[in-house]
Amino acid sequence: MQTPRLNDDVLLHVLSLSSSKPTICALMRTNRLFYHFGAKYLLAEGVTLRNEQQIESFIYFMLAELDFRIPLLRTLTIKATSLPPAIGESLELFFYYLSAKGSLCSLMLSPAETLLRSYPKLVCGIAIISSLNSLTLYDIGPFVEVLMGHLRSQLVYADLRLPVIPRRRFAKEEWEEQQDHEHNDDATAARVPFPDAYDDALPLLRQSTNTLRQLQLTTADDGFLRQPPVFHKVVTLTLSVPNIDEACTRLLVRAFPNLRELTTCDFSTRYDEFDLASFEDMRDSNYEDQLASGTWPSLLYYDGTLAVLFALGIACPITWLTLSNFDYPLEPEMLTEVLHCARPVHLELTLYSDISLFDCEPLAFFGAAGVQKLQTLFLTIYLEVDDLYMTIEQVLVRTMGRSVPRACSADNSFSVIRTPLWRDSYLSRAN
Repeated sequence: MQTPRLNDDVLLHVLSLSSSKPTICALMRTNRLFYHFGAKYLLAEGVTLRNEQQIESFIYFMLAELDFRIPLLRTLTIKATSLPPAIGESLELFFYYLSAKGSLCSLMLSPAETLLRSYPKLVCGIAIISSLNSLTLYDIGPFVEVLMGHLRSQLVYADLRLPVIPRRRFAKEEWEEQQDHEHNDDATAARVPFPDAYDDALPLLRQSTNTLRQLQLTTADDGFLRQPPVFHKVVTLTLSVPNIDEACTRLLVRAFPNLRELTTCDFSTRYDEFDLASFEDMRDSNYEDQLASGTWPSLLYYDGTLAVLFALGIACPITWLTLSNFDYPLEPEMLTEVLHCARPVHLELTLYSDISLFDCEPLAFFGAAGVQKLQTLFLTIYLEVDDLYMTIEQVLVRTMGRSVPRACSADNSFSVIRTPLWRDSYLSRAN
């Protein structure tokens, strides 16, 4: 008696229901049909390669059915620090195949500079790919600059991150000494010129000024904004600038005139210790610059610390504000000034504070200018040890005082989350 045979469509449906890559790999070993079509499901969610062994194995897999598998790869992440020459050569050839026959949309290299330095010919292999719309490069440097200068793709999303300690701060002699040492270890190693303007990351994206819509940028200081190109289509910006030496809001407005969403991370003023007067000076300078040269009509969203938004002095309405006082004390004056300019509709406020030490009601801003449009308030308070005895009602009275009835009125959907750092959170609603 002949064994019944399942139709190919049924078998492929079984393959499509497989939820894990190990399961798909096991099925691909059972017959030629699964071996061929299994690649479609293995590559569907992208590939992450973490070391040279995985890179070598992946290239062999892709080359086994090159014409079928190359177009299926849309997202590739490489998190390797160095490449031996043989694997580097294979990866370079693979990128050439991707440029000719592939549809790669998203590429991430981490750490990019170290990887490209270990095999410099990768720069050309990546640069000729014209299908990329998303590029993430961590730890950018001279080799990345060469890559970006020759990149054929016009990007929609970019994430460029400078090293924590920018190399341009090294003395030129130290840089050349490092190059001599590397050259002595490997006579074929390329000499990299001293990066004189290492923090100027935005010019690396000049070829994408007409296409870029989302940008994440990490730089060492605000020097990258001196003469920025203009990105008319960027609507979402995530910016990390550990050192701000002067007012920069007008420069952000100039570089991103149609911005809608701004997030600031590790965004610090030049002041090591908190001094309200110094923050006020920075705010006044930023605010006056915008009055003179213009600002955004409005922002849809801002996420960052209260102190940073205060220092930036953004002089336009912001519909949704997400603020915290992380790393800085809670200053009611800062909150009042920020709300006066932003006039938000929705406010998320996270407080890291010793409530028992408050000598005022820092959230007693309801009814003040700037909150007339406020519809929702989401308040998260991280309590110190001495405050754990307080109930939610006591916390509200201590922070908001007479404003509590206004906050809980029918005009507002008001939620409070009381979350001690070492206890499970719970939610209380006042209707």
